[in-house]
Amino acid sequence: MVLGSRPAGAEQLCGILQRLGCNLPAGASATEPAAVAPEIVALHDQIFACLDRDRSDLAPLPVSWQDSPVYDGFLSEAEALLRQQFHGARMPLLWEPRLALLVPFWSAALRRCGYDLAYLHIPGSARDIKADATLPPEASQLAWLRAALTSERATRGQLRAHVCSERLQSDWRAELTALEKTLGFSFPRNTAKAGRQVDAALENAPETLFQTIPYSAAGAALHEAGWLQQADAILRRWQETGEETADHAALDQLDAEFQRAAALLDVFIEAARHNPSFARRKTGVALSEPWQDNAPASEAEEGEVDDSARIRTLEFRLEQRFEELASLSSLLFEAETQQNALAQQLAEARQREQQAQGVIDAVLSSTAWKLTSPLRRTIDFLRGGRTS
Repeated sequence: MVLGSRPAGAEQLCGILQRLGCNLPAGASATEPAAVAPEIVALHDQIFACLDRDRSDLAPLPVSWQDSPVYDGFLSEAEALLRQQFHGARMPLLWEPRLALLVPFWSAALRRCGYDLAYLHIPGSARDIKADATLPPEASQLAWLRAALTSERATRGQLRAHVCSERLQSDWRAELTALEKTLGFSFPRNTAKAGRQVDAALENAPETLFQTIPYSAAGAALHEAGWLQQADAILRRWQETGEETADHAALDQLDAEFQRAAALLDVFIEAARHNPSFARRKTGVALSEPWQDNAPASEAEEGEVDDSARIRTLEFRLEQRFEELASLSSLLFEAETQQNALAQQLAEARQREQQAQGVIDAVLSSTAWKLTSPLRRTIDFLRGGRTS
């Protein structure tokens, strides 16, 4: 399973592995992107429609859906689809952007077909995001983060490798060697002829495939929370030097913070969709273009000024909301840190209390005459008896 929510790199990896002996779905040859079968896309459309989810939703898919009656029906459909698309292929290669959000589902379907699984993570970077006509940049970057965190957590402890898209482009042979070493097996068609085919394909690859965009200005305040940068740094380091289990706790903490903010973030993303400046970028309509061909120039200029002012106001308000969200996230993290410290102090105090109680119980239950003599004298004194 190739896990990458962005076509940059994932298509290249699928194309290389196909030439080295892996099998793409039967319906993939007539589709764009080339590694995806339309039948798999259609099944994902049905699943997400059933769950009333969108690919840009930031909250993870509900775990409870696996207990619903529709899950078994979709799973049986996925199994039949895999058998139809791969016809018993020995090394099937499966990728679709939303696959990163459905790892347990497709893993179960592939195991039903008798396959052992290997997961190839090629998330790219939060900056490896092309302009998307349906999403503002901050939404695209946060959707990337959701997919990266979800697929990493779902495959932890399994046979997996982390592939660097840049090295795949610059030195695919070295990246393939590292991939085979991590997975513990070789690809069957790793020959000189196949190598020449890969070289030719990479030479003809679009130059824009690995171009990046900066973090969006509108979401700059949000990025101060560090989610994108932290995940990006860890995943890139894994691609370069290998996975480190010590990073799992940091990723879990990041994911927990992100999930708590997901519902609120979805509201801001929906607002960003309707941001007039994004609407202009989406449609390509210039602000100076007159709304009507026959409108007077003065009226057009006046409307232009009003629209520009409204746009600046809305963008400023949106940035304020992102700043507030980043501040709230920071305060929440500090509160949780203090709560954990207080819980630790409480646990230590209770432990000391138990130890003291143990000493008291030992004294009270002791039959040693010398040990209990002071206690007996005290009891006699309180009862009004002898003092010695």
